[in-house]
Amino acid sequence: MLDLDNFKKVNDQFGHVIGDKVLVGLADHLRNMLSTKNSACSVGRWGGEEFMVVMPDTDLDSALAFAEKIRAEFARIKFERAGCQTMSVGVAQIRSGEDADALCIRVDDALYAAKRSGKNQVKAG
Repeated sequence: MLDLDNFKKVNDQFGHVIGDKVLVGLADHLRNMLSTKNSACSVGRWGGEEFMVVMPDTDLDSALAFAEKIRAEFARIKFERAGCQTMSVGVAQIRSGEDADALCIRVDDALYAAKRSGKNQVKAG
């Protein structure tokens, strides 16, 4: 799960049209990154400026490395008027016997741990 850092400031300072361009740019970036992975991987907007990436048959270390690559490469993209933006990312691997709700809670907790730790980073949950 990933969330753009300080995205409200983008909308407040530059307007929702520019904010939407950042969101579209992020979606394009995620699709491009995932095109290099297994076709079973998928991405979707979770809500607001949050996105969820699902990577079946991927171990936690590989998912963390891929999340770091997504984060680092996104931070170098320069958006019209909004410049470079950053994201915080939470990564979790489903545990034996765990349901989807519990997994979502853990990945959300990891995301907010990244936010609390200074943003623009990846944390495991």
